[in-house]
Amino acid sequence: MIAAKLAQLNMPVERIMTELEDAKRHVRCSFVLKTTDVMARRQRISSAMNRIMNTFWLRPMLQTKIDKLTVGKLFLGSVRKCYEKYIKSAFPANTDPDRSFVFVTYAGLEEEELLWIEEELNKIVKFDHIIFQKASAGITTNCGGGTFGILYMTRSELDYNLGALFDRGNDVIEYDDGTRD
Repeated sequence: MIAAKLAQLNMPVERIMTELEDAKRHVRCSFVLKTTDVMARRQRISSAMNRIMNTFWLRPMLQTKIDKLTVGKLFLGSVRKCYEKYIKSAFPANTDPDRSFVFVTYAGLEEEELLWIEEELNKIVKFDHIIFQKASAGITTNCGGGTFGILYMTRSELDYNLGALFDRGNDVIEYDDGTRD
């Protein structure tokens, strides 16, 4: 989204790449898994570790750090309680989120659960736009149903005004030659 905005400003590709590298420092992305069963079937974790996780009601939070997916935390308890803990932990106290938008990527969740997630997010941060997106096949086949993730940006010196992409009425695209769609 940042690259598209910068390209609209006719910024050179090299500068766009530099801006994207800097912007990566402001992206927060994590997921919580309902169960590790799919990961065990796909041999991402051992069957013994999967049994331990299930026995103790442990649910992992996966997060991206420096382009790598790592286990960030383990949550203990019922699915709903773990989801609640995950949502809170996705927004640490020292984080200043850009409130214009947040993406919630999900697999195998019912509308009632999505509405609950929206309520929980609004308790923590009042985002202008909460965008729910079904997870890709890759996430679904590696993590399984009941997985959802939160992706947002922290504030920085630069305001890319990405929230405007989600405002109604922004369906008109202006091209350099003055034509419009």
